[in-house]
Amino acid sequence: MQFFAKQRNIEQIAISVREQQRRIWTVLFVCLLVVLGTQPLSAQGLRIAALVNEEIVTQFDLQSRTDLIILSSQLPNTEEVRQRLAPQVLRTLIDDRLRLQETRKQKISVSDQDIDSAIREIEERNKMSPGGMTAMLDQYRIDRGTLRLQLEADLAWRRLIGNQVRANVTITDETINDAIQRIESNKGKPEHLISEIFISMTAAKSVVETKQIAERLRQQITDGANFAELARSFSQSASAATGGNLGWVRDDQLDQALVDAISTMNPGDLSQPIQGIDGFYIISLRSRRQSEGLPTPDISLTLQQVFIPPEAGDMNARTAIAEKISASAQTCEDMDAAGKKLASPQSGRLSDIKLASLPQSIRDQVSQLKDREASKPIRVGDGIMVLMICQRQGDQVTIETRNRVRTILLGERAELIARRQLRDLYRSAFVDIRR
Repeated sequence: MQFFAKQRNIEQIAISVREQQRRIWTVLFVCLLVVLGTQPLSAQGLRIAALVNEEIVTQFDLQSRTDLIILSSQLPNTEEVRQRLAPQVLRTLIDDRLRLQETRKQKISVSDQDIDSAIREIEERNKMSPGGMTAMLDQYRIDRGTLRLQLEADLAWRRLIGNQVRANVTITDETINDAIQRIESNKGKPEHLISEIFISMTAAKSVVETKQIAERLRQQITDGANFAELARSFSQSASAATGGNLGWVRDDQLDQALVDAISTMNPGDLSQPIQGIDGFYIISLRSRRQSEGLPTPDISLTLQQVFIPPEAGDMNARTAIAEKISASAQTCEDMDAAGKKLASPQSGRLSDIKLASLPQSIRDQVSQLKDREASKPIRVGDGIMVLMICQRQGDQVTIETRNRVRTILLGERAELIARRQLRDLYRSAFVDIRR
């Protein structure tokens, strides 16, 4: 009982400290308003929208970020839209403050040149001339600092997560081999081209509140908002940097809740908010295809071929001959002897044959063979043949493919670290949202 009493005292002290902190910042901010003057517009803009630890998010910050999102997302600039956007815009501003506070604490800085470079990338992505982004902000009277602060938070956060991945994550050859095996085992199964918006659940947001944010975002998309720009502005996934684009993904790469939802969707559909383990997803299914597995390996083969020509009998008779050769041949010399016995001029040695150059039907069978293993009978036109690999040169999986798989695995680890880090920041932060 003493332990629980002490625990309650500690919690009461923590609450008291936070309340005292809130009052101090409120008094300081009122003093700031007095110093700056009493003009109505200035006072309105400098009203507190939220306190994030020791930093203030003002109504001006909220209005400016809302202006930027409305412009980039192609939403109508109406009071109804602004009010609907306000809760999630404020949440992203709080996220940015928390991320910047942590990156500055870790002494991670972003230079003006870095931000200028990021703005040029935005201009190139939108086919704008250099300086076009700044000119557009000025045209619509949007504070330039709004975009620069957003980019600073994104760039600094990516560097922080990158540092943590490099320091704490090791992708072994065994891990890559396992991933390659999963890719190959899913060959022929569905793949989905999807984009996502992810809204995480934190200690500061209930499940209901998080779902409501996701529902509002979905409504804005159905009303005509640009999905990619909303993803860049609001999604709390690493894919936000690419407008929510996840590329082609397999079922084994997704939460089961997402798999279940996507299985009922058609290309072009937009999902309802889907609850995952730590947040809600909005999924746009752009296309669907069958997985082709890994790229065709760069392999050269020496093959021994036995071709059973039409002269050897009807199809059943020739199939029986081919099956006997397939079952009995143990070496390429056995295959050579079988071809000579049939007196088939099409039988013999095939040297330096690129696996990728073989017809798909033959490549699928040959790629499954071990060295000196005879294939099952393969029908080619009116003839039947049996193949055996005598020699193999080249990599089954190229270095380029392994590096690509490594990059994907690192990205998955980075995503987990980023979500956990932001969740921890919320748990330890003092956040006071003014309604």
